[in-house]
Amino acid sequence: MSLDQPYGILITGIGGTGVITIGQILGMAAHLEGKGCSVLDVTGLAQKNGAVTSHVRLGAHQDDLHAVRIAARGSDLLLPCDCSSGGERTHVRAVNPG
Repeated sequence: MSLDQPYGILITGIGGTGVITIGQILGMAAHLEGKGCSVLDVTGLAQKNGAVTSHVRLGAHQDDLHAVRIAARGSDLLLPCDCSSGGERTHVRAVNPG
């Protein structure tokens, strides 16, 4: 994958669907490849079947990453781990329409 620009991945799910694990695996893979990476996990009420998100940013170099959280229209990939979180309005709005 060419990383001319930072690449944003928003992983969504509910507690227990592996969202945090997927974010950590992507972060470690980027590290092992010598790429820049940032991971922000938001767990909220995960123990009560609440929403869990992982904001993953990948870049050619760590200096290319200026923000950790993925804002509206800032995600290049939405990776839902369950049907309910994948269709949530705030998650869909995070995807870059291009």
